[in-house]
Amino acid sequence: MPNSYQFWIAFTKTVREGRQSILDSIQRSQPSTSSAAASPSTVDGYMSALGVVSGGKDIVDALIDKALRMAAGQWSHAPASYASPTQHIGYRGHSQNTNTAQKAKVDRIIEILDLAITYDSENVEVCRALFVDILKSQGTSAIKFVQIYTPLISRLCPLLTSKKSDIFSAPFVDLFQILIGIYLRDVLGKRDQLSNALFRKIGCGCGDCQSLDSFLLNPEIISETFRLVQARRIHLEGQIAQASDLCSYRAMKRTRCLQVTKRPEVVQASMWDQRQQEAKNFLESIGSDSTIRKIMGGRYADVVAAVNGNAWFGAEPTGPIPSAVNTAPAAAIGGPATPRDDTLVAMNPDATTVASNPSLANPGPVAGRKRKRPTIDLGVVDLTGGDTS
Repeated sequence: MPNSYQFWIAFTKTVREGRQSILDSIQRSQPSTSSAAASPSTVDGYMSALGVVSGGKDIVDALIDKALRMAAGQWSHAPASYASPTQHIGYRGHSQNTNTAQKAKVDRIIEILDLAITYDSENVEVCRALFVDILKSQGTSAIKFVQIYTPLISRLCPLLTSKKSDIFSAPFVDLFQILIGIYLRDVLGKRDQLSNALFRKIGCGCGDCQSLDSFLLNPEIISETFRLVQARRIHLEGQIAQASDLCSYRAMKRTRCLQVTKRPEVVQASMWDQRQQEAKNFLESIGSDSTIRKIMGGRYADVVAAVNGNAWFGAEPTGPIPSAVNTAPAAAIGGPATPRDDTLVAMNPDATTVASNPSLANPGPVAGRKRKRPTIDLGVVDLTGGDTS
């Protein structure tokens, strides 16, 4: 249903606030015959039309859950008008030109999580499904950190604190593990290499634009001159004008040349010292060193090695990631931890991607059974290869 996000959010809040009175009304108006339940004019009939099956879970709670899921499915369709003015979100060069629609997406994510946590702190299925959808969204890792992940974390951590929710519980610890791993692998990268993670293609695909994109994606070249006739030069100028956060240009009409120069902050961001400092800032936005140690468990030593530039995080890990709530806080760096039977391997080097995990197809609990924490909450991400996008 297009443009229905606000409806489903308002619907969720209204039903939540009037839950008890609704339950009382349902109790008083229950039909005396079982055949009436199949009629679309009855409560069960409406629930069936919405795909909500009663039994094992209160019908009103199921309706709230369904409405919240409907809203969560539209987190990425936020219009720019929904957002408040943009704020700094991490990468200085790009943040100045961040579309307000990106801020609106994060606003929706936080609003959905707030409702899900406030309503039932034990019901994490909506949160889990939302996190998986966010991780599977289009875009390179670096750009998604600028637009989504970094601003999300800066607001998610205070939200969990205010709601007295444990960040070391699923699915929140799972998300933190995955994002830390992706950041260290794709954004921080290797110490002995310049990074082009924050660069991107801006061309249309034509021959001239391909040359422009090759220049932008090469971290070793700061400036390039293109000799073009007027029509082709104007075309490139139009493409560059849409990426003022990456580069600037100077037209030299007498020589029919276009000089394109990468912005100083973009060049600096490709250098190791700057990337290292940004990585430290990112980890600090999640929590203290002891918090990162507890989140990452057996791979904390790999985190330290990556930030210090001693090893790339995409290399073979020294150990799995044990469940955060079972990791001994005082364990030595890289030391063994004692995982539970449901050890969460969010960064299993032998795994593929979040999308490939079949357990994500039906993450909900089975009716009539005691709910047990699943062994993998958000799926697994292969951190031995390239960008996850």
